[in-house]
Amino acid sequence: MKKKALSLIIACYCAVFLSACGKNDYTLYFSLSNKNTGEQIMSLEDALVIGNEICKKYTSNHTQSSHFSDQTNDDGSLKCDQIVNYEIHDMSREDMDTLKAEFEKAFPETNISIYEN
Repeated sequence: MKKKALSLIIACYCAVFLSACGKNDYTLYFSLSNKNTGEQIMSLEDALVIGNEICKKYTSNHTQSSHFSDQTNDDGSLKCDQIVNYEIHDMSREDMDTLKAEFEKAFPETNISIYEN
């Protein structure tokens, strides 16, 4: 009986461990500004509707936030850019690349970056 119980515990542990193999956490960032002109191309609200729908197709384990990034232009003027980030957990690199490609189709004029955490 003890051997069967131990075997069952080991099998469950292996199943849980193996299911997490190859999955990582990522951060996806994208700007709401056109990468060529610097002009904002859509509202934060519209971008979140699109971005959240894309994320829901691939994961239920993510968080979203947004922030502003200030940069000084060559002429000394200040450029303010709104950035959206998604923290995406327990995803394979292949799935993350697919998700990024879908973001690139939805937001072709913006800069999109992913970082493995």
